[in-house]
Amino acid sequence: MSYDGVCVVGCPLTQSLSLYKGLYPLWGRQIPYTMMKFASFENIVMAIYSYLPGQKEDYGKGAQTAVAFTGGYLAGILCAIVSHPADVMVSKLNADRQPGESFGGAMSRIYSKIGFGGLWNGLPVRIVSQSLQASENMSLTYRARRS
Repeated sequence: MSYDGVCVVGCPLTQSLSLYKGLYPLWGRQIPYTMMKFASFENIVMAIYSYLPGQKEDYGKGAQTAVAFTGGYLAGILCAIVSHPADVMVSKLNADRQPGESFGGAMSRIYSKIGFGGLWNGLPVRIVSQSLQASENMSLTYRARRS
């Protein structure tokens, strides 16, 4: 396929998808989420073991996986709380951003519509979703690290 053929097929597709238009808002949500997940998970697991009798090594693989699952679930709750406002704004930006509107202008316009309370709409559902996902992810990661 020639360059002209690639451009005829690829250029309109690339322009219509706008792959990178939401990269910075995505980072604004994903980076705090990921940092919270890993930082809180380790601390929560250490706290759980500090309340249990004996040392971590005294427990079998099943009990250690249960502790990792619980730690992941609690870390997921924290992740959902930290990242939810940014996730709501990213969703609103992708749905309501006007053509040619600046990022800051769009955020200001959307925030003036939904207000502070609107950033928290849907948080309970997100907590359930993210905590289950984080608990499964951290359990599998924990088991893989032990192997």
